[in-house]
Amino acid sequence: MTRLLEHDALRILADHGLAVPEFVVVSSGDEAALATADFGGESILKALIPASGRAAAGAVRAARSPEEARSIAAALLGEKILGFRVDRVLVSRVIDAEWEISVVFAPDPATGAPTVFASALGGIDVTELLQRDPAALVRRPLGGDGTISADTVREIARDLGLGDAEADALVPALAAMYRAFTEADATLLEVNPLIIATDRTIVAPTATLFVN
Repeated sequence: MTRLLEHDALRILADHGLAVPEFVVVSSGDEAALATADFGGESILKALIPASGRAAAGAVRAARSPEEARSIAAALLGEKILGFRVDRVLVSRVIDAEWEISVVFAPDPATGAPTVFASALGGIDVTELLQRDPAALVRRPLGGDGTISADTVREIARDLGLGDAEADALVPALAAMYRAFTEADATLLEVNPLIIATDRTIVAPTATLFVN
């Protein structure tokens, strides 16, 4: 089982029709500054390492200017974080969020059947909760053909407390995620948070993907 680096996971999601922020992968502070300028002067920078807990380790940071992005990238590059040397940094456009939720596609721990798990709280440790108390999450079992019905998605949205407009937007987003999960022969796909933007666009600013 292999954990893909985040930019590869985001590209797979984008290829399957899920919106992701504009991003570039850089290997210098100057490249980070240039990308941030292209994104309107602000950005999110993340160390590209195959590990969880990057935010707590200081490896996910917001830049409010190209100069700050240059400084952050220079500080990250070459460092060893969570056991991995940082050789590249992901720089992405900032997305204004109206809501943040968490969505995971993974086998159910009890049955092994493909299942979608969701939480109304973005940013919580869903994978830990999935192991400790999966009943605390909204969940629906799925077939193995890579399709999830609109009715199932709307039920999930309702259980998360979302409105009709958000539910309608979530239908193609979760369908894209499940296609990506199935076609990549993945054992886990997590988008945490999955952003509902102010224009009701569904955007994945981050992604964790484990493949066989």
